[in-house]
Amino acid sequence: MATAIGSRDWVIDAQDSLQGEDISPDQRSTMMPILIQGKKLSQLICFIWANEDPETAKELDKIFKSGQDELLKKLLFAHSEEPTPEYNLMLKVFKAEDLPIFVSEDKELFKIKVVVDKYQGGISDPTTSELSILTVPYPPCPQILNDIDVVPSSGSAPIKKSELKDWMNQSPNDKPFAPTNPYIPTTCS
Repeated sequence: MATAIGSRDWVIDAQDSLQGEDISPDQRSTMMPILIQGKKLSQLICFIWANEDPETAKELDKIFKSGQDELLKKLLFAHSEEPTPEYNLMLKVFKAEDLPIFVSEDKELFKIKVVVDKYQGGISDPTTSELSILTVPYPPCPQILNDIDVVPSSGSAPIKKSELKDWMNQSPNDKPFAPTNPYIPTTCS
């Protein structure tokens, strides 16, 4: 069975293949932007979940929960040449040099769909009548524990606050491209 593009396994396999000698420069130049964009999406969700800037997190959460392709594209394609409210929101999460997440040339290549029941995203192949669908995972925030908290035995899926911070503070341009905790959303674009 083939690994779905955008799944956690696909991201891990892709990042590992970048270390191999069998990968061509063309393959590397194609895969790197996809992995970087996916990591930025994951880091953006972690920022919302960490809720260290409640006002910004609330605005970003509202955009994701809207599920509206147009609003999501305004956010994910926000760039410095067009300083919009969405760009200003993104500057609270990322450095200016790490924006936009997607380049404007890609705006008409896909539609964005948010799924609230998965921790992994993906990309669907386009059909003859539609664009590719970029599925962004935005599940309900799991229980977030302080590092001194005891992990409950109730079967919940906790994330430690330090895991969110560590993932958010990593360079989006560097490996690893998949978080170590499987409950931190993973995707690619």
